[in-house]
Amino acid sequence: RLAGATARAEGSVAGESAAAVARWHVGSGDVAAAAYGMTAEEAGALVELVARPPRDPRFAVTWDVGAKLRVSVDAVDRGKYLNELPVVMEVRGGDGAAAVTVPAKQVGPGRYEAVMDAARTPVMVAVWVEGRLVDQAAVAGRNAAEFEEVGNDHEAMRELARRTGGEVIDWRQVKPIKLRWPEREVGLGAWLAAAGAMMVGMGLGWWRGRTQDVMRNG
Repeated sequence: RLAGATARAEGSVAGESAAAVARWHVGSGDVAAAAYGMTAEEAGALVELVARPPRDPRFAVTWDVGAKLRVSVDAVDRGKYLNELPVVMEVRGGDGAAAVTVPAKQVGPGRYEAVMDAARTPVMVAVWVEGRLVDQAAVAGRNAAEFEEVGNDHEAMRELARRTGGEVIDWRQVKPIKLRWPEREVGLGAWLAAAGAMMVGMGLGWWRGRTQDVMRNG
């Protein structure tokens, strides 16, 4: 039996009990598995156990990524503010380290904010409300704190991208990146002049050799 799995149905094989159906939590979702062929009705019931509901329209999440990672959650249900909710920001890195959780503070009617120093390496950030995942995003790593004041010259970046056929990709962009090969103008005058000079030289060499043969042969 897998660690952390919860048996949903038991069976017997050669006198020993075994879990025929199991469910366990992985990452931000749930997984279920069955050890026998299921009917459509049984499979549908199993899916219902692990299906994640669609995005909850009561919660609007705003991301602010800079020297500080700030996540704001507005909780409103049919015009009524939802107050005193347990809102948590969870940050997970790719190095296998334990997740860092930051409880959000309520800063206004139905509004919650969680703030922490931006990570130096890429991380996944999830927002949980009452133990349910309401949003998540991948956040790129930041420069060291001593370089934060330098900032980015976005106008220069866009001009450089325009000249080289590239594009400035915003971290919020979710559409596929369009790759375009840059166009370059190459002058052919020098190459053609060199080729012409070579051809003239070859022609003169051939003419001189031909003339010498005629003179030797009388």
